[in-house]
Amino acid sequence: MSAPRGSRKLATGAAVLALAAALALLPATAASAHDYLVSSDPVADSIVTTQLDTVTLTFSEAVLDFGDSTRLQVTGPDGGSAHAESACPTVADTEVSAPVTLREPGEYTVTWRIVSADGHAVSDAFSFRYAPADVAEATPDPSAAGPSCGGSSDAPAAAGPGSDSYLLVGTAVTIAVIAIVTFGIILLRRPRKEDEE
Repeated sequence: MSAPRGSRKLATGAAVLALAAALALLPATAASAHDYLVSSDPVADSIVTTQLDTVTLTFSEAVLDFGDSTRLQVTGPDGGSAHAESACPTVADTEVSAPVTLREPGEYTVTWRIVSADGHAVSDAFSFRYAPADVAEATPDPSAAGPSCGGSSDAPAAAGPGSDSYLLVGTAVTIAVIAIVTFGIILLRRPRKEDEE
C-alpha cells in the first residue's frame, strides 16, 4: 500500500528544505576554518632586550602565497613613519618571516596579512617592547629604515585575493540554494497523474 499523496508531498518538501539549509550553512563552515596565529617570535606584549634579526609568525595551516598577498610590517616608536623590516616577507609552509633591524627603544607594532588555507584573507597586529640592556646596542640609523616591500609604506589591508574567491564561492552556493528551492516548489506544485483522475 502506497503512502498518501499528502505525506509524499510533505516528505519531498522537507527534504528540499533540509538540503537548502545545509547548503546555506556552507559559507559559515568555511569562514570558521580561517588560519589563525599560533605563535610569534617575538611573543606579543613581550619585552625584547637584544637586537632582533627576524620576526617570525607561525600559523595553524599552510599559508597561501600569491606574490604580494602576504604582508609583514614592523613599525617602531617613531610613529610608524619608517619600517623596521628590511625585506619582503618569506613564506615557508606555516611560517611567515621577515628580517628586521630595531632602532630606538620603545614599542614596536607587527602588522600582518595572509591568505589562509581556505582562500580567505586574514589580518591582525600585535605589539612588543624593545628595551635593550645596553642602550648602545640600539641602532637609530635612519638609513636602515624605510618601506621594505613594493615601495609602499601603507599598512597591510584586510582584503586580498582570497576575499574575491570567498565571495565567488558564497555567490555560487547562494545561487545553488535558490535553484534547489525553486525546483522543489515546482515539484510540489506539479499535478500528479493520480490527482487528475
